[in-house]
Amino acid sequence: MHKLYARGVHPTTSWRNDAVIRSGATANAPAARHFFNSMNIRDQTKLIRERLLKEHLSGGLVYLESGEELLRNGSDVFHTFRADSNFLYVSGINFPGFACILDMESGTFTLLAPRLPPEAAFWMGGLPSLDELASEYGADRCAYKDELPVLLKRGHEMKGRTIHTTNTLASRVHNVIDDTKFQSNDSAMLTSSGRTASSLTLNPKPDGGDVASSNDRSSCSSSSRVIGGLLASTLARCRAIKTEAEVACLLEANIASGQAHKAIWRACHPGLMEYQLEAEFRRTAAYSGCLHVGYPSIVGSGRNLLLDLVGTCYWIW
Repeated sequence: MHKLYARGVHPTTSWRNDAVIRSGATANAPAARHFFNSMNIRDQTKLIRERLLKEHLSGGLVYLESGEELLRNGSDVFHTFRADSNFLYVSGINFPGFACILDMESGTFTLLAPRLPPEAAFWMGGLPSLDELASEYGADRCAYKDELPVLLKRGHEMKGRTIHTTNTLASRVHNVIDDTKFQSNDSAMLTSSGRTASSLTLNPKPDGGDVASSNDRSSCSSSSRVIGGLLASTLARCRAIKTEAEVACLLEANIASGQAHKAIWRACHPGLMEYQLEAEFRRTAAYSGCLHVGYPSIVGSGRNLLLDLVGTCYWIW
């Protein structure tokens, strides 16, 4: 069974999830509900990408991946998937197998989707076309992820461009460009901002062979440099300053958290088990649209109360 569709269909994992940004930017309930009805992920991530374009990455391309699902203990069951936070921040997509490329000069946003077999529709519902994915997530164009080598090595707009990615993905991107035809030669490059970043320049040789060299910009039109040490800090700066909708999300999460804690108080009575109180918290949070909690619940009663004396923001019973 294919790992990408070996699951039951659920409203939160279907391809047609609207993924609306909830709440307003101030602690005002009417404003929060207004944002719930007016702002969606596509609009929000477009604003975020525009902010990222203003950062000084010296042009080039930004490449990010959502990640893959992980098998649980070698079985046919997977851990709950959560996309890489930076990828989710830029694209708004919380599905496995996706990637994206952002052109830092033109602003063009390219979405790369996993190529699923037709029978996946039996498990996941109707599979969207590339055009539908591009429209739903605000991409300028959409291709399959297995076409990435062609895009990076032969695409007119991407060939020979500097590629900014994370340290985790840098070697993988290099391997995509390399495709067994280049020789690896990792090094450190001092950027114009004074930061040190891992870089690699791949230059085709005149005789048709290929050789890798570091810090060689003499053939910018035909060379690709992979930089893995700048993007994470750049995204961290962007994420530190919240957009109006992000503040709205924080407000909505606080409201949901407060409702969940009140639900525990109402449900608490002698004879109830700790896990039942945790279940009440999770049920109320999920009903409010918060499917994940920031950390595992800490619920103690009786002698277990002594375990939580050092905590100031955990609830004990």
